[in-house]
Order: sequence, then C-alpha cells, then structure tokens
Amino acid sequence: MQGKPSVEVVAPLLKQPPARIRADRSSRLALMELRLEATRRPELRAGLTRFFTTRLDGTIAFHF
Repeated sequence: MQGKPSVEVVAPLLKQPPARIRADRSSRLALMELRLEATRRPELRAGLTRFFTTRLDGTIAFHF
C-alpha cells in the first residue's frame, strides 16, 4: 500500500474481503483448509507464519 491512510483509501479496502469471499467461496475454503493443514505440518506452519507476518507488518506500516 502506498500513500497515507485516509477514509477514501481505507473504506474500499475494508469492503474488499467480504466481496472476495462472496465471489470466490472455493478459494476461501481452500485457504481455511491450508491453515488447518498447517496445524499438522510444522514446515507448512512456518511458511504460512512468515507469509502472514509479512502481510500484517505491511498493513501495520501503512497505518503508521
């Protein structure tokens, strides 16, 4: 994300996840299954943790 957070930027971003879930339920289900599988496989858990941590860090950086 680039620029400064503002209502004009953040409001559409908050609407995207529900719209994507409604439009593509099978992908959402696949992601949930991947997370479940990560509870059984430590190497997958490590990779997903890195991925989600990177995404979260980017989101936090955008807002501060």
